[in-house]
Amino acid sequence: STRPGPDQPGTQAVAAKYTGKLPARLAQRTDLTEASVIYPVRHGISVMPAARKTEISDAEMKAIAAYLARTRD
Repeated sequence: STRPGPDQPGTQAVAAKYTGKLPARLAQRTDLTEASVIYPVRHGISVMPAARKTEISDAEMKAIAAYLARTRD
């Protein structure tokens, strides 16, 4: 499922990492780099599994990472 929520593995992993003091949702953060987006997706983090290249291509991952790491006015 791609919906956010407390029962989702990614949400649980972030909650465990930040012990209840969650940062903004990814699209609202201003501190992300492309590498900080790509690495956990490709390698997994906590209970979130890694995403294979057959699930999201390198080009798709790069586009998502560039969008999330963009400079905001």
